[in-house]
Amino acid sequence: MRGYLRNYQWSSYPDYIYSCRHSFMALDEVLGYFKGDRLSYRDFVEEGILHSENPLEKGKGHDIIADAAFIKDMLKQARVTPQRELPAARRAIAQVEPERVLLTVMKRFQTNREEILKNRYRGPARSIAMELLYCYAGMNQRQIVELMGIDYSTVSVARKRLRYMLAANDKLKKRFHAVEDALSQ
Repeated sequence: MRGYLRNYQWSSYPDYIYSCRHSFMALDEVLGYFKGDRLSYRDFVEEGILHSENPLEKGKGHDIIADAAFIKDMLKQARVTPQRELPAARRAIAQVEPERVLLTVMKRFQTNREEILKNRYRGPARSIAMELLYCYAGMNQRQIVELMGIDYSTVSVARKRLRYMLAANDKLKKRFHAVEDALSQ
């Protein structure tokens, strides 16, 4: 991988570690952090690549920085349905009342409203309720925040963690699908 990285023609990296190929390149500021030592810079970059998490993995599920037309075009080419909040569209197709979502989750997880809404509740029922309120009741995250009395980031993080938990835990996934099935009837 190092050889590929060091010689990749569309990268400025070779300019930093060898010599500048292009007159428009301004390398002094970056190399200045390494006292102009290209070898130190190379070691820093390559060690960082070898021993760090993939930054693209860290960025999954976060924002895309681009204008709306570009994003729409990319989603169309990839045949992907956007996953960001579209409350007006979801309200138009919402079929389940929020109260029914909560009652179904409480029944399937043998808990009560107070437990699910409790600030320190740690079980999966709360995250599942948030996800199903979002997907089946057409609520946006702000509405879920108001209903459950928690902050916005709690809803966002809980829903994201739930996706990881469902991928790793078949038993939980079956319980989640059982709640979905009950709501679909």
